[in-house]
Amino acid sequence: MSLSQPSITVAGASGFLGRACVEACLHGSIPVRAVSRRDVPPRNNVEAVRMMAYDEIPSPETADDVLIHLAQPSQVPTLPESSSAIAVVQRIVRLGYRHLVYASSARVYGDRLAYPRRTDESVTAAGLYEEMKLTCEAIVCGAGGASVRLANLYGIDQPSA
Repeated sequence: MSLSQPSITVAGASGFLGRACVEACLHGSIPVRAVSRRDVPPRNNVEAVRMMAYDEIPSPETADDVLIHLAQPSQVPTLPESSSAIAVVQRIVRLGYRHLVYASSARVYGDRLAYPRRTDESVTAAGLYEEMKLTCEAIVCGAGGASVRLANLYGIDQPSA
């Protein structure tokens, strides 16, 4: 990977959405670093970084690097898992990535209504999962990053129910 060209680091690169992000970067000829706790299949032009825990996410290589953070519990976490996920996001903010994108969840709206949501709608921490997501959103957005509230994500290797 060139140290002069900005790159995108995808945390959670072995998951469904992470693999799609890596593919999109490759398609756009953008240098990409695929970070995961599981093995990422070897690919040309992809720097694969396997780690034991996401608190090991590497620092940016240039001042313009982007981090897309997709790696968090997808189900209701335990209190220690939630605290750990929040600590990882706090650490990521301190790493100095120029641009941060955080994958949150539409569950923060507190209902199961099936219509496109607006950012000005009220949110609620109905449980530990939603509280974790809202806390991480606040950390990332407070540092100038962006949060994406995803809903109904489904694809290869996703559980059907």
